[in-house]
Amino acid sequence: PLIDRARASSVCRKWNEVFHIPDLWRKFEFELNQSATSYFKSTHPDLIQQIIKKHAAHLQYVSFKVDSSTESAEAACDILSQLVNCSIQTLGLISTAKPSFMNVSKSHFVSALTVVFVNSKSLSSIKIEDTPVDDPSLKILVANNSDTLRLLKMSSCPHVSSDGILCVADRCQGLRELALNYYILSDELLLALSSETHVNLEHLRIDVKNLRHSSKKKPLLLTFILVAHILPSLCRCQLCILELGKWPQSGCADTLGPLSDGP
Repeated sequence: PLIDRARASSVCRKWNEVFHIPDLWRKFEFELNQSATSYFKSTHPDLIQQIIKKHAAHLQYVSFKVDSSTESAEAACDILSQLVNCSIQTLGLISTAKPSFMNVSKSHFVSALTVVFVNSKSLSSIKIEDTPVDDPSLKILVANNSDTLRLLKMSSCPHVSSDGILCVADRCQGLRELALNYYILSDELLLALSSETHVNLEHLRIDVKNLRHSSKKKPLLLTFILVAHILPSLCRCQLCILELGKWPQSGCADTLGPLSDGP
């Protein structure tokens, strides 16, 4: 466990050097919570500062696990804003309970997130849910990581529109997996995903569990009939529809498999 390694590092200078070997800091999960209301233990502030000071450049696989408090989400943003010398490849922002990130100032969150988007240059996997990320943020992501992005999972990010996802689809030719909410879908986005330049897409996941809160009026059945007909080029793509026909209950996920037979 990390806590044991940290204690051992204080034994002598050699053990401290071993504790800070760069390869041991490629992957890290920042756990942030308010102790009175959370069930998991928060990463110690001193350790966070050590990581930022000594290992920001070594981090490659980073995730943030926060509880429902605004304070924890703001702390995560503060850490993100300090990762100016990073080379992160995968980034995950996870709220164990809502609303968390959605209670943070949109400008604060976007500013912190774009620090990583601008400085990483090699992001390949991004998983963010229930955050105020927006279309301009995605344009910054694409401008700096279009050659490396392979996976984008965005759930319940109300400030992202089909235009933002369309920008990603147009510029990130190596994108393999895309997950998004149903209300983001548009004819332009579906047509873009069906073009020959996007045949590398292997998984398309559409979350419709919160559709009852959306102002989108297009019937579900019609949309997915259209998907099946206008995406023939996605012959190897699995279309996964979450909660189809069973909202508001949870637990339903229908995977339609390849939309047509591949060559």
